[in-house]
Amino acid sequence: MSGTSQRSRAEHERERDAKAARLRALRFTYQQIADQLGYADHTGAMKAAKRGRDRAVREPHQDMVLMDLAELDEMAREAWKVLRSTHYVVDRGDVVHLGDVPLLDDAPVLAAIARLLDIQVRRAKLVGLDAPTRATVTHSNADVDAAVAELTRELEQRAAQQARRE
Repeated sequence: MSGTSQRSRAEHERERDAKAARLRALRFTYQQIADQLGYADHTGAMKAAKRGRDRAVREPHQDMVLMDLAELDEMAREAWKVLRSTHYVVDRGDVVHLGDVPLLDDAPVLAAIARLLDIQVRRAKLVGLDAPTRATVTHSNADVDAAVAELTRELEQRAAQQARRE
């Protein structure tokens, strides 16, 4: 096998391992990964996902951020589905009605909103939107020396006052 074809085969395997790791991060089962990427069984997918994950840890920081952002996007899509869906109050397996009208349940919507806010916070941290503000603190040794001298005088005065009382 020539050097070029070996390289392209290795590159293809790296890409396939990376896909397996991404699918596993999206909570696909190893069997689903095997079926989708053409592995003989779940053990091949498991090994590929591990290789992809191990390689991903060594990837540059920016690539990891992009992968995390993609996962957050997927989570947000699912939360938006919940947010846009209609939910009814259910009691003992039956939809609760107010007269003839089914009673709406806001809890799933509020939970989806909370998740979306969590996702926004995580995204902001990943891209540095909430980076701490840097401040430069300056002082001179003369200021510190003057403060120490003042505190020393106060301590000496208190010690002298206490000695007079005793």
